[in-house]
Amino acid sequence: MESRIKNIMASHYFEGAMLLLFGIVMLLWPSAAKKCIGVIIGIILVVIGLILTIDFLRKFGAAHPMSLFAGLLSFALGIEMIVSPSTFIVVVQVVMSITLIYSSILLNLQAYKLRSERNALFYVTVTFAIMALAFAAVILIKPLGEGIALIRVKGASLILEGLAALFVIKNHSHSGSESYIDV
Repeated sequence: MESRIKNIMASHYFEGAMLLLFGIVMLLWPSAAKKCIGVIIGIILVVIGLILTIDFLRKFGAAHPMSLFAGLLSFALGIEMIVSPSTFIVVVQVVMSITLIYSSILLNLQAYKLRSERNALFYVTVTFAIMALAFAAVILIKPLGEGIALIRVKGASLILEGLAALFVIKNHSHSGSESYIDV
């Protein structure tokens, strides 16, 4: 059990560090990040679309028609994103908002579990939860368009999520508690 908890903690440290790294890259090189991410997501969508379409054709009659629709839609969206990487900005806005809301919910759950302690970890967790929710609200209420500002905001949100993950896991692992709180 102890090794499993250490593996989970190491995984969270790695996740936090990667979020922090990607956030810094997106802040420093937003134009290159936008193009690169758009093309990578486009390639992934093309591959998924091909797999779904081929699977439908192999199981013709037995497969659900929605798998063909999903495959063709994924393929078309992937081609669009490869040709025009800025298309992914719209997708990023939706995904970023959902991710930040989800992160805020997880941080609020973490804070709820820590509510009786009322120590610095509790207050920092609540602060990160409020900041993540505020970022999500800004993106949903006033979308940032196709500009570099969106990439920088995403970079800042990744840095925020990375710091929150590293801080919460680091302080929880040093608290000596036997229980493990998944963030």
